Amino acid sequence: MNDCFSYSTISYLDKPYHNLDIVPLEENQDYGVCIVNAKKLDPIQEHILFHFMIDVSGSMSDVTERGRTKMQLLIHTLRNMIRYFSNNHENIHIIVKGFDDRIHNVINKTHITKDNFVELSNLLHDVVPLGCTDIYNALMTMKNDIHTHRHMRQVGIFLTDGEITQGENSPDKLAELIPSNIPFHFIALGHDHNASVMHRLGHCTHVTNNWFINELEQTGNIYGEILYNELHKVLENVSLKIENGVLFDYYSQEFVEELFLGSISGETEKHYHVISHDTDNCVVQIKGTLPGSQEEYVHEISEIPPLIPHDDVTTEFLYKSPFFMEIQFCRLVTQVYLGKARMKFQNQQPEHRDIFTRVGRSGPSILEVANFRERIKNYLAFLNQFIDTNHLGENEWTRILCDDLAILLQTLGGSAVLKYCGLREDNQGQQRVSNSVSFVHEEDQSRDESIADLPVLSRNPTTPFRTPGRMNLMNSLSQDREDIRERLFIETDFDEESQEPYLTPTILRNVDSFENTNVNP
Repeated sequence: MNDCFSYSTISYLDKPYHNLDIVPLEENQDYGVCIVNAKKLDPIQEHILFHFMIDVSGSMSDVTERGRTKMQLLIHTLRNMIRYFSNNHENIHIIVKGFDDRIHNVINKTHITKDNFVELSNLLHDVVPLGCTDIYNALMTMKNDIHTHRHMRQVGIFLTDGEITQGENSPDKLAELIPSNIPFHFIALGHDHNASVMHRLGHCTHVTNNWFINELEQTGNIYGEILYNELHKVLENVSLKIENGVLFDYYSQEFVEELFLGSISGETEKHYHVISHDTDNCVVQIKGTLPGSQEEYVHEISEIPPLIPHDDVTTEFLYKSPFFMEIQFCRLVTQVYLGKARMKFQNQQPEHRDIFTRVGRSGPSILEVANFRERIKNYLAFLNQFIDTNHLGENEWTRILCDDLAILLQTLGGSAVLKYCGLREDNQGQQRVSNSVSFVHEEDQSRDESIADLPVLSRNPTTPFRTPGRMNLMNSLSQDREDIRERLFIETDFDEESQEPYLTPTILRNVDSFENTNVNP
């Protein structure tokens, strides 16, 4: 465990910098990136209880892209999860409950083994979309269940597809039900969810997360990434504390001396924005507790290049990619624009969000939004010029940044800015593997004729942060199998011990290579 973060470093970008009107850099300060590399480790051996709470209201009968209902798709994913657990882990317990205006006990607390897959899978067939949506009752039930099993390691995973139609609907009141020390994942399924509620719940503690499944057939990808991160934790209660510099907190939109992360999982490379006035003495300290033992762990990261043993020379590091630092600075600028848009609009009531029809209401004026949109357009034009000049049209990092800005321009000033841009911001800030490639409903688009001139979304299902372990699990939860194979329980899932892939494509983690590696944007 001592060398878990041994390949981590801090790297700085040469001056001059661009877009200093949006990034607060002083003359005596330098921009850098703290790179945190966590090695692949064995899964946690401690017993873990996963609480699955799924929406079973009437809207779950809506049909998805491939002709299945939302409920059928969700049940399919849950069955794949149970199969994966039974094939690869001996320490997993689950509780599955459904909610509408009542609570439906689907699977009581059960220790998953190789022998009970069929029995548990059959229990899922009894789930049928029914009545209204009462999120308060569902969260209260999860809170009570978690308290009952408080001596176990636990994870909450909550999914809903629509608006609250019964019970408490205040985001702050609902957030009060979430335990502060239990990882919770809030998944919004489809475009009709309440973005204010889900975004608030997904950010109410350092260990809560907000997810959005906009292309419903990718449900397995979201669940797969969540499970991988929870099963392969390297460090918990993590903070990054910096000396002689500041770190960017994307959610607060502030540069801080201590950044709280929740946890770090294995097989991970993370990049955190740094501003320093003394690069020679700038040090970032990773501090946290080891899973299971709760022993304190401390590791220091500086600009000194990490020593990579000869046996690991074939390992791919994202930060070794050409144009890495230039693109990271562009990523910071993009994150600032996304954050400023979220903070301007997230507190507006739904009926008041459309600035083009609002009269006599508080909030940003039409002129303010128009000016903000113009700044974003100018930055997007700059980014496209940088991409063209350096032949980065196929570069994954830059494609995602262009997607972020395109969606921001589409939603700015309308009711969808928090729903779509808030999720894009989380994906960038938390550096997720699953890429929410959102399209925007016509009625939610801002009334700007130049929308037609925006770049087409790349629609990549994953980001450059993907790793072999995550992709294997994500793929295994998304696989379609014939019913007869499920009944016979043919063991074809990814086996972590043997590292044999399960129908997995080649994983290319690095961006493309280009000849010119010394050009600042």
